[in-house]
Amino acid sequence: MRIMIAGGGTGGHIFPGIAIAEAIERRAPGTEVFFAGRRGSIEERVVARSGRPFLAVPSMGLRRGLDLRNLVMPFVVKAGYLKALAVLLRRRPDAAVGTGGFTSLPPVLAAATLRVPVVLQEQNSYPGLATRVLSRWARAVHVSFEETRQYLPRARAVELSGNPVRGDLAGVDRSDARTALGLSADAPVVLFIGGSRGARRINDAVASALPRFRELGIELVLQTGADDAERLREAIEASGVKGVVKAFFDDMATAYAACDLVV
Repeated sequence: MRIMIAGGGTGGHIFPGIAIAEAIERRAPGTEVFFAGRRGSIEERVVARSGRPFLAVPSMGLRRGLDLRNLVMPFVVKAGYLKALAVLLRRRPDAAVGTGGFTSLPPVLAAATLRVPVVLQEQNSYPGLATRVLSRWARAVHVSFEETRQYLPRARAVELSGNPVRGDLAGVDRSDARTALGLSADAPVVLFIGGSRGARRINDAVASALPRFRELGIELVLQTGADDAERLREAIEASGVKGVVKAFFDDMATAYAACDLVV
């Protein structure tokens, strides 16, 4: 059996895809799972690290507001669709899974064109554009929140399944994780994470609360996104708070294992 998984643009889309791949391979040994996504993207890096095949397909997200770059989006999506059609005609998957994000649109649409059974997985309470568009061709959309149903009126079936979790998130020892991150063995640790791209408001809130964290002896693990990493790193060092700042954690399991609270 051969399965295609497509989804990306952020870690929130690709990591559930990795969890689904793990579950498929565990339950049906010998199944070939391959991923489709954009070249040079977070999904390409994550999939390469997992050791699974990755097929690059042109894609482009819709930018908010009046942005002239949106004018070329239909041409990029069409190019990605045609490239995906060619790939799928060669590989002939038995099923396709879309986990959202703009990169999932061309390959999943190509799979639906070839009458490959399609299933979607949506992590957010309000589904993204790709999920809303593709839902009319999917056998089922698996969601993480009951309220998501109301936003998918064209879906044949909507199943409340929760968000898939990778196996490695449960396999890291707490003390080993703290040692790896250079944190104290017994101090309270809080992980702040605004997604793979970070969140400016979360980062600003952490910076403004640093004196209080120092007063309470709280240590920090902070995923800032690329834009704010250096600024937050300098602020934490200057405050005297012990903390780890990264633009993105490739090893999220260690970050989770080390902390007492996630924001």
